[in-house]
Amino acid sequence: WAGAFCLFSSVVLYPQLIQRGGVVSYNQLARESDNGRKMVMAISSRIIKQYPITGVGFDNFLIYKDNFSSEQERIYSPKIVHNIYFLVATEEGGLALVIFLLFIFSIYKAIFRTQFSCLIYIFLTYFTVILLIGNLDYYLMNMPYGKLIFFFPAAILSSLGCYRTKQEITV
Repeated sequence: WAGAFCLFSSVVLYPQLIQRGGVVSYNQLARESDNGRKMVMAISSRIIKQYPITGVGFDNFLIYKDNFSSEQERIYSPKIVHNIYFLVATEEGGLALVIFLLFIFSIYKAIFRTQFSCLIYIFLTYFTVILLIGNLDYYLMNMPYGKLIFFFPAAILSSLGCYRTKQEITV
């Protein structure tokens, strides 16, 4: 049924998929979107070079962005960097990025020390996909619903990893 549903959805949504671009077709809209993201990541890189340890401060990217942008970048770049890792490094600094990555690592470490179950597979897949999406979008860190989308599976995985270790299950 899943294959039939995917085929049906692809046929019904084909015009929208072609118009949007991306994986299905790399059109002008997708190219412009990629160029904007590259521009704002370049701006973010320049800010990180200037403020490597502390960053520019929480939610201050927009304030500092124009100081590190060319005229063309001011006009054509998106408002904020579309990558959660760049966003953390730019706003909170390299130290905060290391702490953030250690937080993610601690969740994976706890999970891989436990006996896997269907629930763990589901939330681990969900969490991993969210982290991959974080390379392309910033809403996980900047929007209230994004924080819920990110921290809900993190909390579930963390609790499952802490309370279901292999030793506890075999004892």
